[in-house]
Amino acid sequence: MVLGRYALGERLAAGSLGTVVAATDLRTGRAVAVKFFDGARDNFGAWVDEMRLALRLEHPHIVPCLDVGHDAEFGLSVMVFPRALGGSLRRALASGRGFTGPELRELLLAMARALAHAHAHGVVHRDVKPENILALTGLGEPPWALTDFGAGRFLARGAALRSLAGSRPYMAPEVARGVADARSDQYSLGVVALELLLGTRPELAGRTAFRVSAAAGSGLAAVTARLLDPDPGRRFPDCDALVSALTAMPREFAVGRTADGASLLLAGDEVWCGAGERRLYRVPRARRFVHEADEVHAIVACDRRLVGLDGRVTTMFAVEGELTAFVASRRRGAAWLRCGERLIVSDLAGGQVGARVPLPASWGRPGPAARLTGVTLSAEMALLGQLGTDQLLLVERVGRALRVRVLPAPAPVYALQRGEDTALVHCGDERGGGLCALVGGELKVIDHGPLPVDCQAISSQPGPPRLVSLLVEAQEGDDG
Repeated sequence: MVLGRYALGERLAAGSLGTVVAATDLRTGRAVAVKFFDGARDNFGAWVDEMRLALRLEHPHIVPCLDVGHDAEFGLSVMVFPRALGGSLRRALASGRGFTGPELRELLLAMARALAHAHAHGVVHRDVKPENILALTGLGEPPWALTDFGAGRFLARGAALRSLAGSRPYMAPEVARGVADARSDQYSLGVVALELLLGTRPELAGRTAFRVSAAAGSGLAAVTARLLDPDPGRRFPDCDALVSALTAMPREFAVGRTADGASLLLAGDEVWCGAGERRLYRVPRARRFVHEADEVHAIVACDRRLVGLDGRVTTMFAVEGELTAFVASRRRGAAWLRCGERLIVSDLAGGQVGARVPLPASWGRPGPAARLTGVTLSAEMALLGQLGTDQLLLVERVGRALRVRVLPAPAPVYALQRGEDTALVHCGDERGGGLCALVGGELKVIDHGPLPVDCQAISSQPGPPRLVSLLVEAQEGDDG
């Protein structure tokens, strides 16, 4: 008997902070789970920390705390929760349970809503994994709820978590660097999603291979790829944005940022801009963001037009046929697009130059889902590419004509970025990455490294551009 009312049964689970035991509430007959804090050095402190977090949260997809106290007979502090009759997601996976697309979407929506609620109350979970996702009524069946905030912490907006916590296979890279925040929960949820999608949990190189192939697609694979980005700045702005993207499926979604740091979300026909309180724009047939990183206002590519968002929705460029956009820049007054067989550069004031330009052999069909990218070097010149391919186009407008050169990249293109006075090309795959600069009309390798390409970032501070690791030394040496 615990706390004078809970009759104990079998042990359900054990962790670093305590042991969870099945029990029955003798007053109500309800099936409950009692967590004994018998695993931590400071049992009382661990109990207080988790109690403060658990009692603050009330949500349909978070397992509630029913009772707390100190049991004199056992000499331990305890917390009491409803018993999840379906067990954990881990138990469901061990039983051979597979997930269809709609079932996975439902589970991710439940967890995204739970995390959005927790984050809104200043609580970061820090240990999202299948063991902590519970089926409330039947084995492997919804409704799903998040439990075990024992590793969680309160976190003020804009602050960072400096302590290491969580389960290593599900841990975001920035956690090990000591600069984690609420977005780290997204990465952990992404590992769970990948495990359900693939039926296995790939290590670092496998995650990169999945991410690079799925990042610019659609559906649950693209959502998972976004969650798994090693750079937290490229994940969803927050879990509310994740909910919006999942709700809008199967329509388009995209995320981005502007030069002032505002986060962007495109979900279906809705585009949200801002930090904190967001502004909503409605943009029919929106596809993706195509503005450069130094732009203050977002530019959205639709199926037949480019739209600028600067307090209102403004059509900047329109065509009769379907277009796919590489890049657009208000600062440099140019947009580079593909319409049918024609490559077009527009000065955004009505003037345009176009020419039939054959695509490089390694590029795929330039449809709406094509992963086109680019950097405007000036109003007359741009470096254009398709992600995942190893050829780029250096295009210059000369009068009423376009001069085009094909430039080979040393590895598949991962990202293009503006340097101080040139274009930077980040390329590679799960085996390693390299950084090239456009010098004298040619690509010159200026840095390289053995890490998977998405585990590197481009830095220019201090000194010339170079690649820096998003991992810590232990992660670099252990592909876990």
